[in-house]
Amino acid sequence: MRNSMLARWLGDKNGTAAVEMALVAPVLAIVVAGIATYAPELAVVHAMHDAVSTGAQYVMTGGTDATSINTVTTTAWTGKQSSDTVAVAQWCSCAGATNSCTTLCADASVPLGWTQITASTVYVSPTGNQTLTSTQLIRTR
Repeated sequence: MRNSMLARWLGDKNGTAAVEMALVAPVLAIVVAGIATYAPELAVVHAMHDAVSTGAQYVMTGGTDATSINTVTTTAWTGKQSSDTVAVAQWCSCAGATNSCTTLCADASVPLGWTQITASTVYVSPTGNQTLTSTQLIRTR
């Protein structure tokens, strides 16, 4: 009789779904909380990166004026706040050393031209403030 009761109890499947749900629910809740916490931050990073990429494309199609590059990048940045910044730096180099863009290198070669676009924002998240940046370096000649 005792064996038949134990067999009946072990064979009973009532409540199995509730137990499985109780085991899975905490993991699922943690995943959903993580997505809810970090998805907005990823959206900000993506918008900032898209703007910097747009500025880089402008440079690659012939844009050379730093103010225009800044304007193109700023205009392309969806959701940009007034405190967010875009910086454009341009320089030339010969054999890895900074050189004037208007004079030839010591070996009579043309100096390499570079443009760097950097966007920066402070993202206020539930875990605290974070400075987010996106940078692209473009060789212009």
